[in-house]
Amino acid sequence: MLDKTLTENDAQAISRFVAACEDGKRFYTHAAKEVTERDLRALFLDQATVREEVENVLSPEYEKRMGKPLKHKHTLEGKLTEWYADLKVAFLDPAKSNYVLVEQLEEAEERTLVEMQKAIHAVNDHPLKNQMNELLTKMIKSQQDILQYKEAMRAAS
Repeated sequence: MLDKTLTENDAQAISRFVAACEDGKRFYTHAAKEVTERDLRALFLDQATVREEVENVLSPEYEKRMGKPLKHKHTLEGKLTEWYADLKVAFLDPAKSNYVLVEQLEEAEERTLVEMQKAIHAVNDHPLKNQMNELLTKMIKSQQDILQYKEAMRAAS
């Protein structure tokens, strides 16, 4: 889609954006393995897929424009958040663990979206900024499904 070389600032912004997606993908995939409800598992896997799609758009864009692969791994903060959620769930009544996972994912997602917005704000390349905004909008829309599920869980309890 875009052709020119990225500035170092824009390259770092893409890297942060993709790392945040990688964290989310890993956390949602992990959470999908932990939950007992099939609908919730499917919802978590859908969330992971949306994040993977973002990676699949931005990583090749980075590679094409920078001439080298994007090295994106999950962040330490993402891994610590995942461990904290696991620890919290381990000490709970199993009946409450699904709700706690949804709650922890929602909190992590709020931080992720803020980081992504900061990354977009830092980008100087307007076509790239627009592309990243479109991807962020897609993620926000998919996040609404999690919020609706959480509300339904709260209403049922």
